Amino acid sequence: MLNLNSVMIGTKQPIALAAFYEKVLGKPADMVDQDNGFWGWQAGSAYISVLEHSEMGGTQKIQGA
Repeated sequence: MLNLNSVMIGTKQPIALAAFYEKVLGKPADMVDQDNGFWGWQAGSAYISVLEHSEMGGTQKIQGA
């Protein structure tokens, strides 16, 4: 069984993704540092983080990946 304690998700659209996870998790982020592009939630025993990542882009080799 997989036992994660942290999941970090990088995106060029952190505000939109943070809003999505607020809906999915049913609560606002537990930690927010919007100046540095960071939102985080405690979800059970794991921590989910959304971070701004400026180096993303281009085409995907695998559709849906």
